[in-house]
Amino acid sequence: MYSKFIIDSINSDLYITSDSQFGAQGLFENIPDRKLYGDINKFHAALVENWNSVIGEDDFVLCLGDFTQNLKDKTKSMQLVEQYSRKLNGKKYLIRGNHDAEDTSWYYDCGWNCLLEYPLIILDNKMDWVQAPTVFCGCVITEVNGLRILFSHFAINEKEEDDQRYLVEKAFLRDLYQEYECNVNIHGHNHTRSVNHDDCVSVCVEHTLFTPVRLGQFLAQYTVGNQKKSA
Repeated sequence: MYSKFIIDSINSDLYITSDSQFGAQGLFENIPDRKLYGDINKFHAALVENWNSVIGEDDFVLCLGDFTQNLKDKTKSMQLVEQYSRKLNGKKYLIRGNHDAEDTSWYYDCGWNCLLEYPLIILDNKMDWVQAPTVFCGCVITEVNGLRILFSHFAINEKEEDDQRYLVEKAFLRDLYQEYECNVNIHGHNHTRSVNHDDCVSVCVEHTLFTPVRLGQFLAQYTVGNQKKSA
């Protein structure tokens, strides 16, 4: 499933994003920055326009989960994935988030190039994968611009009192982070809620002007921010 083109694509030119969560009416009603768009259809249209304004057909993009909302109606959930996947440019990788509940094959049928459901380690130009307790432990560990990064849906250092869900997945990812001596966890899931930990940085769309960001630019801003904190 994972071929050499993944090694070649995860670099500073990669685009990253998370938690567009197309179809999430409740999120639209409760997150003020989403509601500024007037109605959910206009918000969805803006997400598509923003994505395609920066990502071309040959660009690679890594979504850290919750691409669409997991609806009670299975057919509508599948239609959401297909509808919006086909509108978006680029070669698309998805780390499965807790709302990405469709069968693996459906994401490939809808145009995703890769669905990550377990940890993928890319170090020293080699790939390996690690067994995981659930399909929501998908992540990528690699080095870009001198930083060893763990990309995941869940933040590794979120306090249990802030969110008591998915504790098995968070603990597993935290152990991987420590085992592979990572420097930063780039994650999704939390939307506007802050983890308040220097190692964890969110790329949920609410933090990136609802637009995918280039990894090299994002890391440069992260490094400058940390330097200011330590000064």
